[in-house]
Amino acid sequence: MSVSAAELFDASRVLSQETSMKTIYTIGFTRKTLQQFIERLRAVDVGEVIDIRLRNTSQLAGWSKYPDVAYLLTTGFRIHYEHHLEFAPTAELLDEYNKTHNWPAYEPRFNQVLADRRLESEAQTLLWINSKHSSSNSLVLSAFALGSAR
Repeated sequence: MSVSAAELFDASRVLSQETSMKTIYTIGFTRKTLQQFIERLRAVDVGEVIDIRLRNTSQLAGWSKYPDVAYLLTTGFRIHYEHHLEFAPTAELLDEYNKTHNWPAYEPRFNQVLADRRLESEAQTLLWINSKHSSSNSLVLSAFALGSAR
């Protein structure tokens, strides 16, 4: 089965396949306390967080600012953390969205950015069950709450 990176990270659905793929959830970091965030991760058995935020070091990120979030997740809650900037939107695209908040215009452009980057093998490496953190589900931490772990 050939699946593009844009399809793998299509936030309009939760990805799962019976035994060969993890369940992937997406979540935004805003308007949540650390307690709410961790409780949501625990509720769906998340063992790994994949951070795809372009600006994960911003002071506006609060408790989810890198490197604090990596330390909290790995040391405090034993949840693996990785930052994958290659799956983030471009700065121009994100800035335009932040000005307009036009999701229907943003989403296809972001999916095109992912497709243009040709990240299929990287996405599959993150998602397939043979990864080192395969016993539990994964969560994609983005600037937007797009999936079922909201």
